Amino acid sequence: MFSGPNDPETMQMILLDTALDCMRQHFPEAHALLPAAWQKLTDPPEPHGVLPRVSYRVGPPQALPLLGELAACRDLACEATQPLVDTLVACRHGLSWQQSYTAKHGFDRSYLDHYGWINLISTEGPFFDDSLRLTIGYWGAGLHYPQHKHEPEETYCILAGQAVFHSEGLAPRLVGPGDWVHHRSFQLHAIDMQPGPLLALVPWRGNNLDTISSFAVG
Repeated sequence: MFSGPNDPETMQMILLDTALDCMRQHFPEAHALLPAAWQKLTDPPEPHGVLPRVSYRVGPPQALPLLGELAACRDLACEATQPLVDTLVACRHGLSWQQSYTAKHGFDRSYLDHYGWINLISTEGPFFDDSLRLTIGYWGAGLHYPQHKHEPEETYCILAGQAVFHSEGLAPRLVGPGDWVHHRSFQLHAIDMQPGPLLALVPWRGNNLDTISSFAVG
């Protein structure tokens, strides 16, 4: 099993390279969302940790309570997603974990202690792009992500665990590792982490990539 490098810069490069390779091989629909420059980096795949001509800035690690739960995702992945899940778990303590929501958005401590995400590519780094955001998100078992929408289109690439997606215009769908769910711009959607947890790689493409989602009322 990959044990993880000690150097934060190398860690970020290996994680991003593994994520891009996972998309290229197993989530072609999501890979198609990537700008051409990012697709070229993974076709053919670069050797691990080699990402030429990419602007990046590695910030300090930031921990969240969910870090204690991530290791269990190794047993909830599939063969296609295992390398990326193993790499994430090995690197988890050296990454900058964040949250979009706080108590003022209606999320209590029982939710916030089991939720978080990292950026791999975004307008703020660690790898920079103004037209793409690539994140890995985690939601603990039993959580409910309320109905919301946002301008960028997105594709959830399920890495580990299971959840039920409620996407506007479609029947509820139980998904697991290796599955993907696409949401159009401003398409309402909600997620029940049942049975959960859910670990997903999510590319976003469009405008207002850093704008917080709008929640449905009522």
